[in-house]
Amino acid sequence: MLDFHEMLQTLADRLGELLEADGCYITLWDEAWQQTFPAAAYGSFRETYPTLCIEPGEVTTTESVLRAGHLLVAEDTFNTPYISPRIAANFPARSMLGLPLISAGEKLGAALIAFNQPHQFTPDEIARGEQAAAQVDAADVLLL
Repeated sequence: MLDFHEMLQTLADRLGELLEADGCYITLWDEAWQQTFPAAAYGSFRETYPTLCIEPGEVTTTESVLRAGHLLVAEDTFNTPYISPRIAANFPARSMLGLPLISAGEKLGAALIAFNQPHQFTPDEIARGEQAAAQVDAADVLLL
């Protein structure tokens, strides 16, 4: 049986592969503290992403996606209200798709699909991302 971290890592790997992305970042959300916590990553930040520190009050894509309650697209991560410039500068991602991870109405976090070159998301990529994120609310927690 997979432990929670292994399940999050599997989710990151599968989503990154499914959407042929350069990176996929899974975050957890603490509703009481209104805080984002990096949890797992697919791609070059696989080992270091979980150690990233988010400063309190800093705008994160996770918070933006959960507040919106739906998928968000940032085709230019340096010119979007969805992420702080400091966080964006720490990653090679130039375009990002943010998917809310919600189960039984509880805000768990987000899956952030990243492309290192400017990327215009196709309707098919958006639909596949939405379907994958919806699986979290469907049955067995975080396994696709």
